[in-house]
Amino acid sequence: MADSKIEQYLVNLMLTYQKLKENLWLLEDEDHSLQGVAIMHADPFVIFRAEVMDSPKDNLLELYTKLLELNAADVIHGVYALEKKKIVLLNTLQYDIMDYEDFRATLDSFSFALTEHYPILSNVNNPTNKTEKPEKILSQHIIEMKEQLVESKKAVAMAVADEKKLEREKNNLCAKALNWERKAMLAVNNGKDDLAKEALLRKLEFDNAVEEFQRQWESQKISVEQLKESLRELQNKIDEAQRKKNLLIARAKRAEARQKIQTIISKIPGGTSAYEAFDRMAAKIDQSEEETDVSKELEDISKNADPEKSDTTADAMLLELKEKMKTLPEK
Repeated sequence: MADSKIEQYLVNLMLTYQKLKENLWLLEDEDHSLQGVAIMHADPFVIFRAEVMDSPKDNLLELYTKLLELNAADVIHGVYALEKKKIVLLNTLQYDIMDYEDFRATLDSFSFALTEHYPILSNVNNPTNKTEKPEKILSQHIIEMKEQLVESKKAVAMAVADEKKLEREKNNLCAKALNWERKAMLAVNNGKDDLAKEALLRKLEFDNAVEEFQRQWESQKISVEQLKESLRELQNKIDEAQRKKNLLIARAKRAEARQKIQTIISKIPGGTSAYEAFDRMAAKIDQSEEETDVSKELEDISKNADPEKSDTTADAMLLELKEKMKTLPEK
């Protein structure tokens, strides 16, 4: 079944995804630059699809030329295509013969294309870059820094190789100088001073060469250490940029969310006054409910009153009043 095979590969790659329906998955993995990549099993094929951007109204020739160039040289597993007004990235694998490495290679290719190619295509699509997403801009900067890091590592490796070469040549010259010194000693032991002098002159030549290579080697060694330090600093800057990128993206998303909420509120008829109208209506309803409750209480009191008891009480109060009036002095 497709579920067991494709989902197992997704789990093995530790990717974040949703299963939208049977045989359809949507990757939502920003950490691996695989946001919005759809995977569909339509027997006998597995189709990978990612929307890259809207097709522009201008600069069509330049954009399509760039897409063809990327298809030819830079997209290993997949191809750029047009679907209606969308530029999409596609790849198709045959399900029966697809293995884990094929699956992973396609997603690696998509991740590379969506991070490295998007800024290039976006610049062609919109040279002013007014609507460029912050995460794409920051990702592109980090990609460029990583490219510089790769080039710096190559330069350091070449410098180290040169240093080792100079050291080997210096040691080789030292060995030759010692060899001529041994020949001079042997000539002296054999009473051949003329040969000894000749051997010592050859030794002097090699000693001079050793001194020159020693200076070059020491200078190269210092340069290598400086390059290594620069390499470490660049790596630290990339690490710091990566941390700042995550923070800036989080801030940008919060700002975008606030902007969306404000836009929604502004589209409501009356704006914030609409919410005030709701508050006024709620107050009226509360008052109406309170009046209804009071009326009900008065009604309950009226229903519970005893007419006969009320008359008896009134008669007694009247008699009491008359008796009181008899005691009062006449005017």
